[in-house]
Amino acid sequence: MPAPRPILPHPILQSARREAIIVACVWAAAGTWSVAYCTLHGYGATPDKLHFTLGFPTWIFWGIVAPWVLCAGISLFVANVLMTDADLGLEPGEEEDPFDA
Repeated sequence: MPAPRPILPHPILQSARREAIIVACVWAAAGTWSVAYCTLHGYGATPDKLHFTLGFPTWIFWGIVAPWVLCAGISLFVANVLMTDADLGLEPGEEEDPFDA
C-alpha cells in the first residue's frame, strides 16, 4: 500500500500565516525594545543629565521614535515586497465574464 500523501495547506493560508508571523515578530521585538530601553534610560533621569536628539529627550528618541520609524519602514517593505495577491476564485453563484481581460 503506498504511503498517503501529506495534506498541504492552501497557498493563501501559507501566505497569511507567514505574514502574521512577521507582524507578530516585529511587534514583539519593537515592544520589548521600547519597554527595556525606556525603563533602563528613562527612569531616574535628572534634568541636569538630560540630553536631546532632534528635539526629543534621547531616551524617548531611541526608545519610542526610532522604533516607530523602523516599524513603519518594515511595514512598507512587507506590504510592497513580501505580501502577494492571490486569486480567490469565483464567488458562489457568480459566472465567469468572457470579456474580462
